[in-house]
Amino acid sequence: MPTSPLTATESLSVVRRRLGLAQEELARLLGVSVLAVDRMERGYLAPPRSLAESLQQFSHRLERLG
Repeated sequence: MPTSPLTATESLSVVRRRLGLAQEELARLLGVSVLAVDRMERGYLAPPRSLAESLQQFSHRLERLG
């Protein structure tokens, strides 16, 4: 049974965890605050469209790798 695609917020959390990054590290890499990363992961703040699209693509690649 196919799984439904991840939302941008789910992708952010999944990708961050798969890369072994803490929210603080991801925030530093993205040039945003830790609070912004936390809010994006919890769905209170939408990630910028470009980030959301990149995360979705990267998440799909990670899923294929297992």
